[in-house]
Amino acid sequence: MEEKEVFEAWKTDSREKWEARVLGCLNFISGQKFVSLKSASLMSQVHQELEKAIKFD
Repeated sequence: MEEKEVFEAWKTDSREKWEARVLGCLNFISGQKFVSLKSASLMSQVHQELEKAIKFD
């Protein structure tokens, strides 16, 4: 999909508004209060845990 099509599907007109809408949906579904898509990303969390584990070795 083109970026414009994604924005149209989510009824937004910019990346910032799209991210805010997706983040709102993720927070609603998960019952969490993530402040960014990066903080909501499982891979980001796994990466942080791996970095912590490596530092302790």
